Amino acid sequence: DSVLSAIHMAYFLNQREKKQDYIPVIAGNINSETEYISSKFNIQIPEILKDATGKKLFLVDHNEATQRVNGSQSENIVGFVDHHKVKFECPSPIEIHAMPWGSTNTIIYDLFLKEQIPIPEKIKQGILCAILSDTVILKSPTTTQIDRKVVEMLSNELKIDFQKLGMELFKAKSN
Repeated sequence: DSVLSAIHMAYFLNQREKKQDYIPVIAGNINSETEYISSKFNIQIPEILKDATGKKLFLVDHNEATQRVNGSQSENIVGFVDHHKVKFECPSPIEIHAMPWGSTNTIIYDLFLKEQIPIPEKIKQGILCAILSDTVILKSPTTTQIDRKVVEMLSNELKIDFQKLGMELFKAKSN
């Protein structure tokens, strides 16, 4: 979810602000599931950021200091979107999107809808995959009705059998 969250949130922020200032990056190598998603839907994997010293950051799918990339400082964080518990301190106000939903990508999808920003098909595919992964094909105890509704809407719109796709992702993750 975190790799796709970085891609989707950067796109959302760039569209909302009508800029290209936000660049998705990741903190480490991708897993086999993300590799499968990238290959299946032709999604470009972001570069690895090894040191964030002096860089402005918008965190996705995490917010705790122990989870951040080396060199990141609270004063350089401009916002975060997350579905985990919040444990964050910052010296100034920032943009925060946190919901007790099953996936950060459910929150990102909601942001696209609220801001009325059109979502490209590739991002819809990525959002669907991320929600299915994070919620273990909607079977995780953290899955909400909102996650289920978004999966249903996206799978219908994209004409994708989400159960079949979810099993493909599960198998890819197990490799």
